[in-house]
Amino acid sequence: MDNKITFSQQSQPSIKAGKYTINVNTSSTIPAQFKAISKEIVVTSNRFQLKPDDVYSVYPQQNAIGEYNESLPHIVLNRRTLPWEIDVLQTDSSVPWMALLVFDQSEGIEVIQQTVNNLNISDETTLTPKLKNIYKEQLNLSCNVIDIPVELALHILPYQDELSLLTHVKGVSLDDKVTDSNVTDSYFSTVVTNRLSRTPVDEEDSIKHLACLVSLEGYDNLIIDSSSREKHLAAFKQIRFIVLSSWNYYIAKKTFDFKSTVEKLDVDVISTFQMRLKEDVLSNEAEQRVEALRKLAYFPMNHHFRDGSRLVSWYQSPFIPYIEVRATYECAMFSDQLLSYDPKIGMMDITYAGAWQLGRSLALADLAFATQIMAWRKMHQELYFKSLHTSFIQNQLYQVQLLTRDKDMNQDDKIAPLLEYIKKHYPSKQNSVLQQNPQHNRKIQDNFKMLIKEMMKNKSY
Repeated sequence: MDNKITFSQQSQPSIKAGKYTINVNTSSTIPAQFKAISKEIVVTSNRFQLKPDDVYSVYPQQNAIGEYNESLPHIVLNRRTLPWEIDVLQTDSSVPWMALLVFDQSEGIEVIQQTVNNLNISDETTLTPKLKNIYKEQLNLSCNVIDIPVELALHILPYQDELSLLTHVKGVSLDDKVTDSNVTDSYFSTVVTNRLSRTPVDEEDSIKHLACLVSLEGYDNLIIDSSSREKHLAAFKQIRFIVLSSWNYYIAKKTFDFKSTVEKLDVDVISTFQMRLKEDVLSNEAEQRVEALRKLAYFPMNHHFRDGSRLVSWYQSPFIPYIEVRATYECAMFSDQLLSYDPKIGMMDITYAGAWQLGRSLALADLAFATQIMAWRKMHQELYFKSLHTSFIQNQLYQVQLLTRDKDMNQDDKIAPLLEYIKKHYPSKQNSVLQQNPQHNRKIQDNFKMLIKEMMKNKSY
């Protein structure tokens, strides 16, 4: 796909979630009768909670702070067909079965976790979804729910014609995008909310918002029209929705860009340190060294060692008052390898060790990166053991071949280490190898060749 963006109103799946019956009848020209077979199958979707891999991105981002009051929050899903995989209305398959609802902190909506089995256990004042085809193995699944007051739901819950407009499919090129390996399709489905976020007023600095992608399954009567909605909600005080995905963000009236954030930094602690040094008399070499480090943007920090002891060490932030010449560093296996010691002042420099640890924490916090790095480690570990075992077997087989050529050597003693190794690691192969007479050299070689082939085939090394 080129750099163009393609928008589509919907993307219907090949088959929707539900129960299906497959009938098989066989006819043949040979004189035989075949019994007709009927088989029932169930097609399911992630109807109670989306997996992390299902969500490509959200806007505003999780815990973001900013002026998003003029933007409509939305969620981008990796699977283009996901919003249409369940029919919420039997008469119109184009209506998505999910909606994105946004609440501010004053409305008191909280996400509660429970099991599917307890989904409908509530008092008579709460309307719960009437779900069909809940299977036994789904009852113990965990799901999140929210309870919305009926007065609020009457105003914010979109109707069927609005749901179609709030959900679409977008096709983009991934060539210039940084994304994870789970994203293989350049088409995404997007669900947009129908409600703007609330802007802070008066003394409020920021307002916390909760965005919830909720399931509309079992609530077809609430999205048809206003009269049907009011009729079905008349006897209830609140309504319960299954939350497929949720996140928080904050609307702030003050600017929260990088410049304003840096300007708000409290530098008093640094100023105090500078003032104290200026008041002191730099009477010795150590104090002069300390002053030189301070001018290079070094700062003393509490340093906790692995053995529990504590010390004060120097740390230099990435913001330095000079142009640093790039140096070449060897790959470090752990942060302590990057610690350095200044014998003139008797203090440690933790700058690069801190940067190593910060980078490691950021990398492991990225689920996609952590998954890929574990897969990479597992692959190389398997290759290493494969190489190790193959080398060992080949070496031992070579020794066996040498033994078979020298009829004067005691073959039982030479072959014993290999037989013990196989007995330990491959006990199931004992009958095929160990119980053979070691004096039958040709038979031993054949057994080892078969064993190695089987190990390679079954990847049991």
